[in-house]
Amino acid sequence: MKMNLMQKNRTFFLKNKLLILVFAVWAISLSFRMNVYDPTIPILLDGLNYLSYAIDINVLGGLPENYAFAKPGWSIFLAGLFSIFDFSETNSYMQLQRIASIFISSIIIFPLYFLCNLFVEKKYSIVGATMFAFAPRLIENSTYGTAEPLFILFLTTTILLFLKNSKKCLYISFLFAGISTLIRPEGFFLFLAMSFLLIFKFKNEKFKFPKYLSVITIFFIVLLPFALYTEDTNPGTSVFSRIIGSSAQYFQTSDEESYVSSDNRLVTTSKISAITGIEYFVKHLGWVLIPMFIITTPIGVILFLKNRSYTKTSIVVITIFASVPAFYAYSFPLAEIKYLFFLFPSFVIFSILPIKLFVEKFQKKNIVISIILAVIIISSILFYHYQFDGEHDRESILIAKHVLDNTTVINTYYPESRFIKSFDLPQKWSDLVSVHQNAERTKKLVDNAIVKHLPQKIVRINPDGFESVESLILENDKQFSHLIADSMDNRPEFLKDLFEKEDRYPYLIKEWDSKDEGFTYHVKIFKIDYDLFNLEIED
Repeated sequence: MKMNLMQKNRTFFLKNKLLILVFAVWAISLSFRMNVYDPTIPILLDGLNYLSYAIDINVLGGLPENYAFAKPGWSIFLAGLFSIFDFSETNSYMQLQRIASIFISSIIIFPLYFLCNLFVEKKYSIVGATMFAFAPRLIENSTYGTAEPLFILFLTTTILLFLKNSKKCLYISFLFAGISTLIRPEGFFLFLAMSFLLIFKFKNEKFKFPKYLSVITIFFIVLLPFALYTEDTNPGTSVFSRIIGSSAQYFQTSDEESYVSSDNRLVTTSKISAITGIEYFVKHLGWVLIPMFIITTPIGVILFLKNRSYTKTSIVVITIFASVPAFYAYSFPLAEIKYLFFLFPSFVIFSILPIKLFVEKFQKKNIVISIILAVIIISSILFYHYQFDGEHDRESILIAKHVLDNTTVINTYYPESRFIKSFDLPQKWSDLVSVHQNAERTKKLVDNAIVKHLPQKIVRINPDGFESVESLILENDKQFSHLIADSMDNRPEFLKDLFEKEDRYPYLIKEWDSKDEGFTYHVKIFKIDYDLFNLEIED
């Protein structure tokens, strides 16, 4: 009996060894994510908006009104997750949000593995799954607690189901496309790509309108209730309004546009330009392809176009449609690379074909594949530790806590100052929930930066656009208690001058210097002596 059991186990292992290997890759990638995860780092910026929206869903027992928030999917998921737990500290829920994002990011490799298997054998699909699992930027993004991992999970699963030769899977794919759009508006472009491909696939057949209507109906059944609700409660803020508004905006001719970011920064973007969009798209694309996709993906695209099939054409079309939101964002231009994260499943699929051709040149293919897997994992880990040094963030957190304890009104010093808002929130979960229960607060939520409307002890004023320390203070009615100057290059010239030549400013009393604490990140905090300041400006 014992021998029979061993034989059964051996048979099971041999039959499923590749799938077991996928689980091993998943376990290693999840372990690495949890290893680089730092529980002392709070939820930031967009993550705070998702958190705040989730709390409001729980408090109100439904979707809030007066929100210009076209992507509720992740917050709805978080609201359900938060309701299961009973923590006392706000940070515990923040870390739950981050851990959920990390876990979701890690399991994307399973649908991606099966998606790769539509193009190559299973052993090469493992290579593709590993490339995705250890993509350094996706690992870093997964620790933020934002919506991208959940969106990529539904995106990948949707594409997999769509390319399956199954009527049932086709219907489910459009259902998932609708859910994807609720998570991020970019999902609408996936729907457009799928609709185009469906028409293309049956172009030579007699037109069957009911077939197209049924799958499109499924998509809109998912999306329309929320879109109509949002449009009714807060006109012009639904996902459709956002997409239409963005499309119209693209053809406007204003030279610049300004908006206030979630960190209270005044951001001015240049005229929307197709040339700028191409420039920044190519630049950011080249950067995100490093280290593992920079060679394989371009070669794979050529191979896909050279040896066309419906499934290969589908990936190319989906990639083109999925690139549109990124191209639009970079037309401003925006510096964030997250808009390209949604292309990573395509990068993987394009890459596995040249990898397969390379491996097949060798006699001992399994050994070569093993070497490739090892190279992917090791190089990715090394690149991650080189590119994403957490020490700067840890020092920024300690400085933010010092600022919170010792100041009242300061200048922003983005991105390091983004930690202040997180620590400025009520640290007791019950206190934060009480804030959200305030009906008067919800009436103020008229833009996407939900968290801006939460109470704050520290007022942060953007110093950009001012010419001197004196003009900054005077034009803000002498509100400042302190000014903060650091060693970063992206600061206004007068703050750089303050940092380097503090003796020129006798009315600024240096209260704290991070160098005295042994920090690598050099920050100086000055208290304003308004008696001396008044004498200075009188002279």
